[in-house]
This record gives sequence, structure tokens and C-alpha cells, in this order.
Amino acid sequence: MTSVLGSPTISREMDKENGKTQPAKQMQVLRLRMADSEDAAAGFAAETVQDAIAIERPVNIEINGQLAAVVMALPGSEEELAAGFVLGHGLVRNREDLLLLRACEPEPPSDGKGDAAQWPVRVKVVVPVFKQPDTPGPLIVRYACGAVGEGSSPPRQDPIALGLKVKAQSLKEMLADLSAGQEAFRTTGGTHAAGLFEAGGKLLIVREDIGRHNAIDRVLGRALLEEIELSNKVLITTGRASADLVFKALSARLPILASLSAPTALAADWAKEGGLTLIGFLRPRRFNIYTWPERILN
Repeated sequence: MTSVLGSPTISREMDKENGKTQPAKQMQVLRLRMADSEDAAAGFAAETVQDAIAIERPVNIEINGQLAAVVMALPGSEEELAAGFVLGHGLVRNREDLLLLRACEPEPPSDGKGDAAQWPVRVKVVVPVFKQPDTPGPLIVRYACGAVGEGSSPPRQDPIALGLKVKAQSLKEMLADLSAGQEAFRTTGGTHAAGLFEAGGKLLIVREDIGRHNAIDRVLGRALLEEIELSNKVLITTGRASADLVFKALSARLPILASLSAPTALAADWAKEGGLTLIGFLRPRRFNIYTWPERILN
């Protein structure tokens, strides 16, 4: 499973799976359920059942020969994940900046045992030298909770223009489509999702992963590889809208970021400074607009 940009396909894995991950494995579990009885002393009934649980494996992302991230992610489409990672950190602006994108075969442990779906994968990315971080050492090493390299400031760039307008009703429809696309969540109950939408509500990309950051990286990566313009799109995520997610949205020049959960104060500060419309607690009948409400038409 190797690839170089410019080849007919990014990788055999992505061509075969069409961007889908391998989300789950079956496991035998002991399930306890309160007995259907008004007698408080009846306790719990026990039964052995098969349950689907989400798979995660390490993905080591190397940028220009330097380890930049260690990510725990659902197996599959690791190039897409890495492409979104570099876009979300402001290291590239377009597909042409991706000089190399290559996922190596999963590396077995020294004893060669274990589930092959959980073996580590290394992804090599090469970007123009002038796009590299100017700090020594890894840009970032994270698990599934995420972080940003700068840590204390938003991307250094001009605020996003206010041209895009989106109807409030369209956000309700986007939310329904995102929910419908969460196949891994329905199977396992253990994944986050992110979706990219046109202003009119059409769903373009939906991705799921163990972490909310990974789900967004996969969406951004697919958009980058397909050369989809992001300056007139809406990004919706199931996870908390923390500052690192705002950092990714600003780096990708996305004008609207909506979350099913709450934002943080720093996320709102960065969104306001960067010209990003930040929406939280997105529900079918209500949501909060924290910054730049001018883009939402009611």
C-alpha cells in the first residue's frame, strides 16, 4: 500500500474502500440488565451476547522526514487522515503542496502476533520546505484528544470574508444528513463524525473516527485530495468545539464550524478574531451562534 501523488489513485486501500474505514470487531461480553420487576431486590439479569466495538490503531505521520503526530485512529484510508492533518495545521494550502503522500504497510510487532487491523501504520508526507514549522522537534504528538502546535494563538492570517450566507433551516437538514451517515457510530456507539456541506445543505463528505479531530482531518484530507473549495462550505462535528478544532477550520479557511456540543472560551476568541462563524449545541430545533452570526439567515 504505497502511493505518490500524481499516480492514478492515491492508494490501493482508498481506491478499494472509497474512503471508508474498518470500524469494528465483534466481542463476547456479559450484559447486565435490570429485571422487569417491581421488586427492587430482583437485581440484574445477566446474559452473554456479541457486541461490536470500535477498532483503533496507531498512525505515525511523518512530515519531511520528521515525526509530527502519533494518532490513534480507525483502520483505513490513512493517507486521507494525514492529508487533512497537514491542511488543518496550515502546512499546505492546496493539493500541489503535497509533494509526497505515502502510507506504508502496517508494521507487525516483533513477535508478529496480534490483530493485523491494529498494527501501526506509517504515513510519509512531504511539503514545501517553506511550509515547515520553524520549531525543532515534533510538531505535535497526540492521542485522540488533539492539540495544536502553536497552542496559544490562532493561525496568522487575514480574517475570513463574510460573503457566505446559510439558512438556519439548512443547518437542521445538514444535521439530519450527518446523523444518517454515522454508520460506525450506529454499529459501535464509540465514534465521532464530521461532515462537509454546501451552503444549500448538500452533504459532500462524511467521515467517522475514534477522535473528533481525526474525523475532521479525514474530511479535510478528502476535500484537499479532491480539490474541493472550502471557502464556501460548512463543517459540522459531533465533538466539543475546542480551540484546536477552530484552528483546523481557520487553517482550511472554512467560514462556518458547527458542533453538536459546546465550544470553549478560547475557541470562541479565536473564531471571533479569525472571522469564523462558530455554532454550538446544534439541534434540530435550536442552536447557539457564538461568533459572526451575520452568515446565518433566519
